[in-house]
Amino acid sequence: MRFFNAGVFGSAVLFAVLFAGTSFSSGAVAPAGRLEFAIGEVEGEAPAASVTVQQVVAAPKKRTLLPNSNHPVSIADGVAVRFTLLKTSALSEMPATLRALSKTTRLQMRRLALFAPGDPVPRLMAEEATFLASGEWLLKRVLLADRPAAKECKLVWKPGEEPVLTLAKGNSLALNSLLAPPKAP
Repeated sequence: MRFFNAGVFGSAVLFAVLFAGTSFSSGAVAPAGRLEFAIGEVEGEAPAASVTVQQVVAAPKKRTLLPNSNHPVSIADGVAVRFTLLKTSALSEMPATLRALSKTTRLQMRRLALFAPGDPVPRLMAEEATFLASGEWLLKRVLLADRPAAKECKLVWKPGEEPVLTLAKGNSLALNSLLAPPKAP
C-alpha cells in the first residue's frame, strides 16, 4: 500500500511556491493611493481648507441573494481636513470631489478629522462618516474638542448657511464655534 503520492505532493509544493508572500485582503487599494485637494477656492483668495486622504479602498463584496445598495463601493480612509480660513461651508464640496477623484458614486469616509486654522490637533474626529442627502453627513463614534463624545450625530447645512452638528437629545452645535479659536481669559 502506497501512502505517498508524488503528484499530489508536487502540486502542493508548486502551489505554495506560487502563492508565497501573496496577501489576500478584503479590499484593493485604488491606484491613486493618497489623494490631496483643496476646497473652498474662490478666485483671488486662498482655499478654505486642504484635504488629505491616506488611501481609497474598495469595499469588500458581500455575496447575498438580494442586492443591498446601502453598502458603499469605496472607502476613503484617513481623511484630514485642515482649515486655513474659517469657512466651514466649503465642506459641501467634499462629496462631489471625493467621488470624482475615487471614480465611484457611493463612498464612505473612515477616520475623519477636522482641524481648526493653525491647530495641530483635530477639533472633531469621527470613526465613520457617510454622505446622506445633499448637505447632510452621518458621523459615527465622534470625539469633539472640550466636549463629551457622541455615539452618532449629523452634520447638516443648508445652502448659504454654515454647518451645524445635531447631537443627541436635540442639542446642536455650530461647526464654526467648534473650530473657532478659544477666547482669551
